[in-house]
Amino acid sequence: MWTSIDFESDAVRLVVDAMPVAIIVADDDGGILLVNAHAQRLFGYARNELIGRSIEQLVPERFHAAHLTLRSAFAFSPAERPMGVGRELYGLRKDGTEFPVDVGLNPVASDSTTRTFVTVSDATERKALEQHRLRSVIELQRRLNLENELEREHHLTRAMQSVFLSRAFPRVPGIAFDSLYRPPTDDGPIGGDWHDAFMLPNGMMALTIGDVTGHGLEAALVMMSVRETLRSIALSTEKSPAAVLEATNRIVATMPDIITTAIVSYYDASRGRLTLAAAGHPAPILVRNTVATVQDVHGILLGAAPNSAFTDVTIDLLAGDVIAFYTDGLIEGVHRAIQGEARLLESLSTYRFDGLDALFDRMLIEGQPDDATLVLMCKQ
Repeated sequence: MWTSIDFESDAVRLVVDAMPVAIIVADDDGGILLVNAHAQRLFGYARNELIGRSIEQLVPERFHAAHLTLRSAFAFSPAERPMGVGRELYGLRKDGTEFPVDVGLNPVASDSTTRTFVTVSDATERKALEQHRLRSVIELQRRLNLENELEREHHLTRAMQSVFLSRAFPRVPGIAFDSLYRPPTDDGPIGGDWHDAFMLPNGMMALTIGDVTGHGLEAALVMMSVRETLRSIALSTEKSPAAVLEATNRIVATMPDIITTAIVSYYDASRGRLTLAAAGHPAPILVRNTVATVQDVHGILLGAAPNSAFTDVTIDLLAGDVIAFYTDGLIEGVHRAIQGEARLLESLSTYRFDGLDALFDRMLIEGQPDDATLVLMCKQ
């Protein structure tokens, strides 16, 4: 129901002037009849600069044609409603600056004529809040997408590790194997640990272990490549572990930003002799008569230089000897490699093939930021 209002009444002017929202009263032709103090402050005009002017003076020029059409449609069918639903509305200040607005329209009867009661609110803060919320939603979605992608990558990497670490050890006369791999305890991205054991055409057994720098799917893919390269070269040649590392190194050196550690070892069961060479990898540990000692097997990282040379070292295993191969995640889990190595020596000296889980628990009492691998080879 329309209400009859006398806009010339001082009481009406006082009430309208005191309202905390910009109010403009216009006739059917868009002429401004009344503005309150809030409207003056909002648009930067004095009252006498607006009275009698067209309301289009408060609308950016590029919107004039559309505004005239909308105003005519409202005059034809006046009803209380928000203006510009679904549109971006802007006001124009006296100084020429534009700002987003929310507009409400209400037809009001006055002396047998209809006036339009217009409320205008500065929407700058609301728009800023909406933009902030939109950015927050987009950022949340981005994070969720990233988390989902990382989770998919994590599962794929785990699956790849599982396939390659689940290969059974070959049957070698007089040799027993035990091994354990553990991913990081914080469920972080898996690294590039691997180990591999297989029989060579000459009847010896080859065992390799290594660790690719980096984590996640990329590291796992590089690990697969390096591991299979070592296997292929070892199977296709009668050369020594050092020669296998040199050939593999020449290939790895052509790969950009790839650095990896590795040990290649050959075991001759007929002689009880282990021949091995290392490329930047932690030296293996020999346990003999409950005494654990680090072996003098060293070499430069694979990929560090294309023409690196490596040296073979031989170890004649006696009955009861245990040779331990491991990755640095096992000793660096305590964040101090020297102490970690000492703890591993102590743990191995008392190990009786009673389960590697307990040994890992003793080693990793302060957490495990990287994946860790341990392979034990025992001469019976």
